Amino acid sequence: MKLIASANFHTAKMRDLEEYERRMREEKANMTEEEQESRAKEHKANMEQMKKQAKELMGTLRIKPRRVNMMRFNIASQRAQSIAARFGLDMRAETTAKCGLLSFFTEDFTSDNLWNDQKEMRQLLKLMRWADSVSIQEADEEREGQLLIELTFRFCKLIGKDRKRYKNLEQLLI
Repeated sequence: MKLIASANFHTAKMRDLEEYERRMREEKANMTEEEQESRAKEHKANMEQMKKQAKELMGTLRIKPRRVNMMRFNIASQRAQSIAARFGLDMRAETTAKCGLLSFFTEDFTSDNLWNDQKEMRQLLKLMRWADSVSIQEADEEREGQLLIELTFRFCKLIGKDRKRYKNLEQLLI
């Protein structure tokens, strides 16, 4: 067979990470005690600055509920039962104060009966559009050999003048 394409991104990333860790160990071993003390003081100063920024952030930002996402999650959890029944999937819907999680487990997601049923497939794709994040991966050891599809709905958002400055902080609300 002729090889068309090949990529080892994970292997290269792991090699780079090991090289970085080795350099850090060597650098720390070659440091004198004075350099280690100065680095510890610098680290402590950075931590104090981060604490000050966190206090400032708590003063300017607030968390507001996203009621539309709550309603979408309720509708999605009801529709998920019919989708799971049609395709023979295991389904689990969980909710917390901050987010809702909709999980589908299956072994044969690429079967012909799945792709031929357009009505139920459109409902699943609509739920995926409503979700804030979609993850398709292998399930854990408990469900070995199965595929896991997770849809996450966030129930709160950040509001305040600095919310765009701390855009990635909203991801921590999950």
